[in-house]
Amino acid sequence: MSALFALSSYSMAAEEPKLPTAWRGTNVTQSRVCRINVATSALQEAMDMLNQTDGQFHNGTYADAGVLYAQMVEFDRLTNHTKYKHKLKHYFKATLSNKSGFLDHQVISIYNECFPATDFRMIAAGWAAYKTYNDSEFLEYAEASWASARRYTISQEQAMLGTIETKNFTLATCNETLAGGTYSNTDTNSTDLDSLASGMFFVVSALLANVTSNNTYTDAAIQSLYFITSLLQSPSDYT
Repeated sequence: MSALFALSSYSMAAEEPKLPTAWRGTNVTQSRVCRINVATSALQEAMDMLNQTDGQFHNGTYADAGVLYAQMVEFDRLTNHTKYKHKLKHYFKATLSNKSGFLDHQVISIYNECFPATDFRMIAAGWAAYKTYNDSEFLEYAEASWASARRYTISQEQAMLGTIETKNFTLATCNETLAGGTYSNTDTNSTDLDSLASGMFFVVSALLANVTSNNTYTDAAIQSLYFITSLLQSPSDYT
């Protein structure tokens, strides 16, 4: 997907970003048309690897499909077209039919260099598609995916009761509320309350709050932020 970086560079040219002086070879000399063609070829090669029935890669790496969807959206945003809009609708529908609520066995997975979760990738891709195409169908996909992740994020009420319906154990108190913490795994016995999962849930909740003005997402983002700052950060993180 490096071709998309080359393509995006032309859209950022007007902003004249200041690059570190130590960097070399940062000038993009290819024409816009050439960059679009390279990016198109790269995306097509990736799409050819998808199973058209379930919208996933043949190797079963569910996490990567959401990345590709987001890259397709980004291409259309940068080129100001809707080239992939209908194809994306097909992929989202296919994925949803195979993965109820876009939920995999992991709410978030550590893959390669701590890439974000499959579920969160789908939320982000749906949000980006909604912002780019202004089509509420994509927002519905993002919200459906968010709702799945929400089931593994502790609410204020659940923290007070010491139980969450998707887990088979009593929640600890840790002298602080666990509200806003997100589990990384859907296993009912997994106790992995993950910092990366909680951080990603905070981000996607804030993104959805921004486009919907729905207090449900705003409150979720606030709870996740409080969980992160109160339980996952040390005093040195603020200095």
